[in-house]
Amino acid sequence: MSTVRSYEVRWADVDANGHMRHSAYYDYAAHLRLAMFEEAGLSFNKIISMGIGPALFREEARFHKEFNLMQIFTIDAAIKKMRQSGKIWIIQHQFFTAENQLAATIIVEGTWIDLKTRRATTPPPELQTILPNLPHTDDFEWLPDKNA
Repeated sequence: MSTVRSYEVRWADVDANGHMRHSAYYDYAAHLRLAMFEEAGLSFNKIISMGIGPALFREEARFHKEFNLMQIFTIDAAIKKMRQSGKIWIIQHQFFTAENQLAATIIVEGTWIDLKTRRATTPPPELQTILPNLPHTDDFEWLPDKNA
């Protein structure tokens, strides 16, 4: 199970070569992550009101097929790995052509930061109860909780 959305390549997404620029993939992935949290009942405003925010350690992309202007594509997002506490998570995004061919994969590794201390933190209990219910990849695995 995953969070899925379809989009159309916009003029602002296209680079000088006529295909979707690499940074547009990251923008769509970030938007879909927020949608995934929203679907779980975690609006961005609610997360911020908890005094935390999501922060990325790493983003990695693999490109297989290009998208061109006005082309429709679909993205899915799901948790690939996560600590039981929810402090660290890895989310996989897959981009598909209208013909359902894999066009790109983006993997992000992130955490929650305390908005006052600006340090990684374990999410509050309310968030910890929701995180395990987010969509997971078929090969999902729990990460060990070290110094949670």
